[in-house]
Amino acid sequence: MYTPTSSHRTLRRGIAAGFALLALAGVLTACGGDDVTADKDRSTTTTTAKPSSGGATNPTGGVARTSWKLASPADGTDPTLDFAPEGIVSGSTGCNRFNGTWTEDGDSLKIALGPMTQMACTSDAATQQEKSIIDSLGKVASAEQTATTLVLKDSDGKELLTYDAVTGDLQGTSWKVNGVNTGNAVETSALTEALTLDFGTEGSVTGFGGCNNFRGSYTLEGGVISFSEFASTEMSCEPDVMELEDKYLAALAAASVVERSGNTLNLRDDKGATQVAATLAG
Repeated sequence: MYTPTSSHRTLRRGIAAGFALLALAGVLTACGGDDVTADKDRSTTTTTAKPSSGGATNPTGGVARTSWKLASPADGTDPTLDFAPEGIVSGSTGCNRFNGTWTEDGDSLKIALGPMTQMACTSDAATQQEKSIIDSLGKVASAEQTATTLVLKDSDGKELLTYDAVTGDLQGTSWKVNGVNTGNAVETSALTEALTLDFGTEGSVTGFGGCNNFRGSYTLEGGVISFSEFASTEMSCEPDVMELEDKYLAALAAASVVERSGNTLNLRDDKGATQVAATLAG
C-alpha cells in the first residue's frame, strides 16, 4: 500500500537516468514558473505483469462490478449502466446522469433510482429514450446476463432494456484525471486536470502526478485491478502540488475495481468509493 512519509516520498524509488531527463523537461513545463529542483534518482526494478482483458461479466457471477451501454441508442447519445459493489448503481440516460441502488438474488434483480441531473435533452428522440429508460429501470424484476449482453425484464418476463457489455480492457489507453479522492471527498480542481494515467502493453502503467512522472505495473482480472508500487522521479514543486500528488498515488494504490463506461473511467476501492475519476484522452 502506498504510504507517503514526507513531501519527498519514500515510496519513490527513482528510475533510470534517461527517463529522469525526459521527466525533467515535462515537469519544468507542468510547474510553470515555480522554483523546481531535481533530487538524485535511485534505480529500482519493477516487476511487470501482463493484464488479462477485463470483461463485463463478474467472475464470481452477478452484475456487481459490470458496466454496460444501451444497445441501439438514439443518435448522439451514449446511455450507460454501471453496477458497483455494495448495491450502488449509476449510469446515464444519454441526457442525464443518475444514481441509485440495486439488489440481486439469483436471476432476480431490482433497481431503485435516486438523484438524477436535470439537463435538457438535445432531441425529441433522446427525450423519449430517457423517459423509457427511467420508466423501465423502475420495473426491472429480473436479468438475463451473458458475457456480452444484459437483458432487463419485468415481472412478466417481458424484455424492457437490452445493454451491450463495456469492456474493462485498458491496454493502450490514456486518461486525463478529473477527480482524486483526497481522504474526505473526490477533489476536482485545476491541479487535478494536470494528472494523467496511461496503460501500456504487457501490464505497464505510467502517468504524471502533477510534479513527477511515475511508472509501475498493474494486473486486471474481470474488472478487478491491482497496481504495483510506483517508481517515480523526485522533483520538488509547490506544497499544494506535492500534496495532491501524494494523494493521487495513494488513491491509485487503494483502487481495486475498474468501471469503464464509454469515455469515462472510475477506479473504486473495495467499498465502492471512487478513488480516481478520469476521461479518455483525445
